[in-house]
This record gives sequence, structure tokens and C-alpha cells, in this order.
Amino acid sequence: MLHAGRLNNLVKIQKRTGAKDAYGQETESWTDIAEVWANIKPISGREQMRFGTLGTTLTHTVATHYRNDLDLPMQAGAWRIQYGSRMLNINSCFSLDEAHQWLIFNCTEGAINGH
Repeated sequence: MLHAGRLNNLVKIQKRTGAKDAYGQETESWTDIAEVWANIKPISGREQMRFGTLGTTLTHTVATHYRNDLDLPMQAGAWRIQYGSRMLNINSCFSLDEAHQWLIFNCTEGAINGH
């Protein structure tokens, strides 16, 4: 069971966005969508084997209060969580027990394409 007192990390949830520069070239950047308090839990090696998928290793779960604007299909590689200087790539997001109280993000750590 999650408790609000365990939300002790301030994180930014970001979405990859594209724009054209002055020369018409496509550029990518990250846009802050929300700043929220979260609980970040590293996943043990045993859990990695159980929850990992081919080519991706689950490294963290991040829990935060439910928000309608974040409970949507999140395309892998298009969303991330900035936690200090660390980047957690969001692989999936779901409402815990479908109760709309908590959102759980399954993440992998590291930059996406150098960003």
C-alpha cells in the first residue's frame, strides 16, 4: 500500500516535442508536463527478470498521485521522468488497482538518443 508520506522526491514528467529551427530542420527537445512528488523504487535483479521485456530492463518504478493528464497511453521513448540529473524513460504507466488514486510508471534509466 502506498502512503502520501513516501512521496519524497520532486520530479518532472517530460514529453519529447519536435519543432523546426530557422533553417527548417526538425529539432527535438523535452517539454515539462508536470512537476510532482513521487516515490522512486529501484527494482531488484529478481524483479527485473520477472518484469523485464526483450531488449528492455525495468530499473525503477515511480509512484505519484493520480492525474488525469498523465493517465494515458505513453509511447516508449516519448516520455521521461527527470529526477535531479538522472533520466528515467517511461515504458508504461497505469492506475494502481484502477482506483484512480495512484499512478505507477515503469521506467528504465538512461538517455534516449543522447537526450
